[in-house]
Amino acid sequence: MKKIFYAILFALALPIFADSWNCDYNGTWSSKSETEGFSWKLNWSPGSAPGNWILTGDYDDKYGSSHLDGTCSSKKCKLTQTYQSGQLNGKVYYWAGTYSDKVVSATQTTNTFSGTWGTTANATGGGTWKATAKCNKE
Repeated sequence: MKKIFYAILFALALPIFADSWNCDYNGTWSSKSETEGFSWKLNWSPGSAPGNWILTGDYDDKYGSSHLDGTCSSKKCKLTQTYQSGQLNGKVYYWAGTYSDKVVSATQTTNTFSGTWGTTANATGGGTWKATAKCNKE
């Protein structure tokens, strides 16, 4: 009986010990008037429930460097981008999207992300974006 109790307790604790991943993205964002490339370096850390993630990282494009913070649940994500330098220093943008993963190995996956972006919290009005990354387990 004691072994069964510990097995159940261990199984319930597994999501707490989910792995973190580092992902280097290359992507494009589009608006009505232009399409530009960008790079993201994001860390995916386990959230409070299975399938939830906390994302933090850095973003660079021709307008400057910025910091990203966000969350994902059930493969749907919301991110906030704050420029820290360049032409858009201090500006805030919002990104929303969905992702899929393709397992490469036990320590690597390919992550494909796409969605919308904008200047309002619902991430609309700016345009669309897409990005792909090789992600490595920490």
